[in-house]
Amino acid sequence: MARILFVSPISSAGGPIYILEKILERVCHEHHSAVLAPGDGELFDIAERLEIQAFHTTRHGLRWRAILWMCRLIIKHNFDVIYCNSFRSGPRNALLAAKLTGRPCIWHINEMLKGPQEVNRKNVYFLKFAQAIIADAKASREAIQRYVPRKEVNVIYNGIDLQEFTLDKTSARSALRRLLRVPDETPVVLNAGLLCARKGQEYSLMAAREVLKTHPETQFVFLGEDHFEPEYARKLRDFVQIHRLENNIHFLGYRNDFPQIVAGSDLFLHTALRDPFPVVILGAMAAGVPVVAFDIAGVDEQVVPGETGFLAPLHDIQGIATSIKHCLNSPNVRHQLGEKSRQRVEALFSARAMCDNVLKVINTVAGQ
Repeated sequence: MARILFVSPISSAGGPIYILEKILERVCHEHHSAVLAPGDGELFDIAERLEIQAFHTTRHGLRWRAILWMCRLIIKHNFDVIYCNSFRSGPRNALLAAKLTGRPCIWHINEMLKGPQEVNRKNVYFLKFAQAIIADAKASREAIQRYVPRKEVNVIYNGIDLQEFTLDKTSARSALRRLLRVPDETPVVLNAGLLCARKGQEYSLMAAREVLKTHPETQFVFLGEDHFEPEYARKLRDFVQIHRLENNIHFLGYRNDFPQIVAGSDLFLHTALRDPFPVVILGAMAAGVPVVAFDIAGVDEQVVPGETGFLAPLHDIQGIATSIKHCLNSPNVRHQLGEKSRQRVEALFSARAMCDNVLKVINTVAGQ
């Protein structure tokens, strides 16, 4: 049994923490596991529930000034493997601490690396120091491979716990409409994700405006915290007020009942500009809800156009709006797309498959 330190640049709820939670649930039964992260978010509640050790960062967080502190932590607790979750600078610094202490490091990258002209060259330089690299999509692997062409990059798709999304859709539908204070027959389109420019909620709003011209009863719900880019969040709300859409657009903030809300929705809308393998799309598919999204790298590995949803070219607001209206006009189409979505997640994107594959990588690096 190896001692594994999982390092996360965040502790607050969201897709990366959901994935890490599922991995920890599996790995902690095979290896001694611990987590290191800043803040005091949900990750520490997860660690307490799983009865695994949790370390809060110092005032330096995971910045370069904390590298020596991380070295002392690794040595003191005799960790065998360092597992860095995300491509941010914090996990990179943890990788350096692993290198300095002679420990192998696994770098699990759940972002889409930018091109050579945009990417932080310090980060990609250190890719070669990782004993194993995990990418969450084929598109992510291709982006990483540009910088380490001779290194194997493991593709392990994000997975979802299907049981969490196996709900009574009729009850969920009624509950969501009670929350919105609209009639039971009202169509609801859901968007979920941190309110930030990369997630592209402004495009969802522009598409909603187009849809409401012909489907004025439709309600659009946005889930996600707004503290990350407050000016962007304010811009979104200003758009709603300027175009007088307050009766149809709802910003509900972060909620911990995403499975219930998505199960009660008619359609899931995702207009991110860069998002290699979003967990929220898997959640919608697992709940049997069709997806309309921009055709971007990674998302095109999740959604099969015409089978589990529809994809529109990046920035094509009219294409998004047309797909939404097509789904709203045909309950049979929505039902068929939803059934195929659930089947696709069952076949390819289960949490069990993801965790089994991650454990294989850990065992290989730990020499077990």
